[in-house]
Amino acid sequence: MTRLSFEKLVRRLEKVRLPKVQCVVAIAEGGIVPASLVALRLGVPLSVMRIRFRDSRHRTLYARPKLLQRPVLPRGVRSVLLVDDVSMTG
Repeated sequence: MTRLSFEKLVRRLEKVRLPKVQCVVAIAEGGIVPASLVALRLGVPLSVMRIRFRDSRHRTLYARPKLLQRPVLPRGVRSVLLVDDVSMTG
């Protein structure tokens, strides 16, 4: 796993071409900081969703991820960007 300092993360996000969306959804816990930066940059609302699939040692707990908290989206939102902190598969 590659670790990034906050400053490095901000610099990398500045170089990314982001899609036009109406809301950013963070996948908690790790996705909250990068999603906050993306939402701020895009000038759109931020919402959070919580899922559970792996334990703290990255062992699979369930056959499919479990949704623990649905994101609350502003009325009329039709496009979102999901942001997480890692990509382990897919």
